Amino acid sequence: MAHLSSDWFYGDIGPQAADKIVYKNRHLGDGAFLVRESLTHPGDYTLVYLFAGRVHRTLIKTERHYGVNVFYMSRAQLFNSLSEIIQHYRMTPMKTPHFEVLLTRPCPPVDDDASSDFPSE
Repeated sequence: MAHLSSDWFYGDIGPQAADKIVYKNRHLGDGAFLVRESLTHPGDYTLVYLFAGRVHRTLIKTERHYGVNVFYMSRAQLFNSLSEIIQHYRMTPMKTPHFEVLLTRPCPPVDDDASSDFPSE
């Protein structure tokens, strides 16, 4: 559970708060990211990251595989920990149907008072 002390792990913050943090850190550029616990898929995680000035989300699934927990975005590639999957995508670009992005910098917390320009959907 090394991820609990990682600067990119935000625990159980909600989706809108996570999106706001990433958006407010858009000056960090493509690949700025954080990870939060998934609220809609308990036990899983959500990777929230910036690409082309927009906030994107990807589900990181967890499941038991031969008696141990594994983490993945695609079952084709399994990881032993949440930290391992994040480290992998900091060195190897994530590929989506529309773009590729390398995770670059964890997003630091933002001041709530400074979030007034966050676009609501």
